[in-house]
Amino acid sequence: MQHRISPKQMQDVAGLCPITEANLGDGIFPFEAYVAQSGRFGIGSDSNVLLSSWEELRLLEYGLRLQSQKRCVALLPDHKGPIGAWLYRQSLAGGAQASGLPLSGLQPGARADLCVLDKQALSRS
Repeated sequence: MQHRISPKQMQDVAGLCPITEANLGDGIFPFEAYVAQSGRFGIGSDSNVLLSSWEELRLLEYGLRLQSQKRCVALLPDHKGPIGAWLYRQSLAGGAQASGLPLSGLQPGARADLCVLDKQALSRS
């Protein structure tokens, strides 16, 4: 099936929740066709199965691999480098666009909300 996105949809951001979709058996988003047409995406979760942005991205790629029986499906042919890093950067850019905030990732001078865990304190519990 061929998926086409309209010029209006190209301005939108697809919110992908691969863990939830896998848990519910809802199917796999037509990621290759969407991204090939300059579609933007972010990731999220509306599930209590697992809350992990890294696992959302991993399951996105693994679902595409199972569907196509190929590796590195989400990485477009003209992009090089690790698939995980590319997915992460693209999902951050899409998430920033969807939020409407001037977010730019972890960079000098950029605003950031961070949490630092004291590993020693955790080992004493």
